[in-house]
Amino acid sequence: MRKILVLACLGLFLVLCSSCNDRTLKDLEKASGKVAGEDWEFQGGNAYFGLSDVTIILMNFETSNPCGVLNPSSPYIKFTVPAAIGTYNIPFATPAKSVKFYEGSSSAKNYSSTSGFIQIVSVNDFTVDGLIQASFDDENDVVGAFFVTSCN
Repeated sequence: MRKILVLACLGLFLVLCSSCNDRTLKDLEKASGKVAGEDWEFQGGNAYFGLSDVTIILMNFETSNPCGVLNPSSPYIKFTVPAAIGTYNIPFATPAKSVKFYEGSSSAKNYSSTSGFIQIVSVNDFTVDGLIQASFDDENDVVGAFFVTSCN
């Protein structure tokens, strides 16, 4: 039920604010939920651009150098999507790509999301802003907004 309410609010916000300039994605509820069974809330992240894709890491801690963190020690989320505004449904069309919930660098365990979506709201040379609703099970389930810095 929480997911449905948050998604409805996010969608309504985007529709209502599509013509206003005084609100941003950062005004929405930050992505939160559970990753590897632990309560998790987005605090920072990074983005690495390829030729046509962007790989994004979402972390539950702040750091002064998000580009210096490639394999966080605490639970994190990692995914690759086209480097373009759009909505990408999970599972992705390309089987090799997925939204993965990682336990952290001390463990090789990760869980691939089986449902949800990633919506890229804005993308430029410096930042990527978007929405995530991704789920594997009750122990790996997040929903909300994210905004990350480009590292290349």
